[in-house]
Formats: sequence, structure tokens, C-alpha cells
Amino acid sequence: MIKHLVNFKGELFTAAATSAGVAVVRLFSSVILTRLLYPEAFGLMTIVASIAFIVEMVSDVGIVGLTIRHAKGDEPQFFHTWWSVRFVRSLFNAGLMFLLAPYLAEWYGQPDLTLVLRIFSISFVLMGLESMSIPLSIRRRQTQKMHYIELGCLVLSTCFSIIWSYFSRDYFGILYGTLLNQLLMTTASYVLYTDSRAQFRFHREALREQFHFARYVMPSSMITLVVSQFDKLLFLKLFDLQLMGLYGLAVNILTPVDALITRLSRNMLYPRCAENFRDDESTFVEKYYTQSWKLHALVLAVPALLCGAGAFVVHVLYDSRYAQAGLMVQLFAMRSVIHVFSSTAEDLLVASGMLRVQLAGNVIRLLWLVPAVLLGSHYFGLPGFLAAMMLEMAPTLAYYLRTLSARGMVIWRYEGVRLLYTLGLVAVGALSAWVGGELLAALRAS
Repeated sequence: MIKHLVNFKGELFTAAATSAGVAVVRLFSSVILTRLLYPEAFGLMTIVASIAFIVEMVSDVGIVGLTIRHAKGDEPQFFHTWWSVRFVRSLFNAGLMFLLAPYLAEWYGQPDLTLVLRIFSISFVLMGLESMSIPLSIRRRQTQKMHYIELGCLVLSTCFSIIWSYFSRDYFGILYGTLLNQLLMTTASYVLYTDSRAQFRFHREALREQFHFARYVMPSSMITLVVSQFDKLLFLKLFDLQLMGLYGLAVNILTPVDALITRLSRNMLYPRCAENFRDDESTFVEKYYTQSWKLHALVLAVPALLCGAGAFVVHVLYDSRYAQAGLMVQLFAMRSVIHVFSSTAEDLLVASGMLRVQLAGNVIRLLWLVPAVLLGSHYFGLPGFLAAMMLEMAPTLAYYLRTLSARGMVIWRYEGVRLLYTLGLVAVGALSAWVGGELLAALRAS
């Protein structure tokens, strides 16, 4: 019976299992590191991660997306050319971060940030050296090996970070662990995917296709950049480094959850919707609900449970210095639930040929987020800031549902079932947290 429900060799099980493994490793790492380090260390590394993401997105030219969808993406002269473009871009990113490091450190008022950013710039070079194995494996629907490699590299680099931090008691363990993880991924891309080893090549047609595709990718990437990093860049200007560390901890707890949502949405649900649309336009909406129910249930489970139990999880795993992060976890879990409904709706729309909705959705998200965060923090302080972030994707979801409804692409009874399922899991999480709290109180009293 279990074998009929779960394909242990399939992409869904592999993605879910390895994502669960990633979540466990990151949770274990954060529990250990919060006992070895101070909140300010996590705040500093959160800033570094945000700046790195900004540099990456500013120069995004859509290499992965183009390789997956282009008709000639499997031809060596094409993916070697795109690898060459990506490598040049990575060298540019590394140089840019190295040069801007002192100015960013001065802007944040954190002198240590100069050295940290310059060391972290090496990660761009390592990333550029990575072969085209990941986009090619997604294109070929052979991502199982890739998922296990990512998990293995994370385990090794996490162990390194913990050991280094035990002796150094500073942020360099996290920093060097991040570099080691990228080095392992780059090495594995050549050792385990020999057919995609990189070569310098600049094929004219491939370059033309690349820059044509980039014209559509870059505006959307720029908006994604602003909306995804706006909170972290602004947080330290509004609040102190200790709160930044708590905020970063809450974000890190939800990062594997959001990564699973994105992975299942982009790598599984969207290709499935596109294939169903090509096969039969009249039935692909019905198939979106009926053939992917396990995927929908899986991707909603963890964020919905954390909506009810997030504060209790933080209370159990972390000491009293991090108690305030519990409420943040629950609010970000609510945001992740909205993310699930938004991303799956986007998959359905884009698969049907409505390519502009993604850009429009990001514009709506931006128009809500910036004034909501600024006004919320100004009038209500930290609670206002967090409330605005929790509802970050709500206007975009409303736009997607309105668009789907106008085109007769929503089956509301299925959406109602998904909503009831989500609310039920939130209640289960809250009840579990209450029972757990009572048990802990009884144990302490005895």
C-alpha cells in the first residue's frame, strides 16, 4: 500500500526527503551555533547573505531558466557558451563585492563587515566554476542525484562550521563553512556529472539567445531582489544588531521550508502543468488539482504546523535569549503558507502561456511591501514591521486568484479543501504546542 502512495525513487520523494534532511541539518546547526555564538554574529552573517543575494540578482541573466526551457539546451555548444557567460559574470560579482566592501561596512556602521565581505566574495568565483550539471539535471528530470549531493555537501560544511565555531567562538566558522559548501558543490559537479564538464565557448547563436532571454529575466529579477532583501537591508537601520540576530534566526528556520516550496513548485509542479497544458488544454486545470494533491498536501504541511507551534519550537530548542524569535517564526510561517498558494497559482498561469503575470505579481508585491514596511515600522515599531512582512505576498495572491477566476481556471471546491486542510494543520500545531507546554511545565514542577 505504501509503495502505491509513495515512489521512493521518484523526484517528489527525493525532493521531500532531502529537503527534510536539509531542514534537520540547518535546525541542528542553529541550535548548536546559538549556544556557541552570540546573536550579533548571526546578524552580521544575515547582512552578508543579503548583500550577496543582491549582487547575484542584479547580474542575473537567466542561465538556469534558459537551459531548462530552450530547445537546444542539451547541445554542448549552447550550454558551454552559457557556462562561459556565467563564469564571466561571477568574476564580475566577486570583484564588485570586494571593492564595495568598505563602503557597505561604513553604511551599516559595522567595521568587521569589510573583511567578511571580501572573504565571502570568493564564493562567487567558486560558483562560477561549477559545471552546468544542475540546470541540465533539472531539464532532464533527473534531479534525484543532485538533491542527495546538496544534502551531503551541507552536512560536511555544517560539521566544519560547528567545529570551527567551538574553538573560535566567532562568525568565521559560519563564513568558512559557506565557502566550503560551495567548494564541495563545485567539485561534485565535475566528479559526478562528467558529461557536463565546463568548456570556454562563445557560440554566436547561443549568445544571441542568452541576451534575448535576459531582457525579460532582469526586470523580474530586479524586483525580486528588492522585495526579498528589502526587509533585511532596512532592519538594521531601524532596529539594533541583537534584534537583527533574532530576525535572522527566524528567517533561517523558515529558509528550508521556503526552499522546499520553491523546489517543488519550479522543478515539479510547473513542468507537470506545462505538459498537461500541451496535451489537453480542456483538462489541465482539473489535473492540476487531482494529479498533484500529494504535492499540494506536502508543501503546505510544515508551514501550516509552524503557524501554530513555531513559538513552542523556539522555546524548546533555544535558550531564553532567543525567545522573541518564536513569534517571528509563526508570522513567517504564515507568510510561507501564503507563498504556497501564490506560487502554485503562478505555476498554473504561466504554464497556460500567461508569461506576464509573474512580472505583474512581483510589481504588486513591491508596491505593497515598501510602503507597508515603512509605515508599519514608523507607527507600530517592530510589530508593524513584522505584520507587513507576514502579508508580503497576500496582494499578489489576490491578483493571481482574480486572474484565474476571470479565465475560469479555478475550481473553488478544491481551493476550499486546501484552505480547510491548512487551517486544520494550524490547529494541530497549536494544540501540540499547548500540550507540549503543559508537559514541560509539569516536568519542571516535579
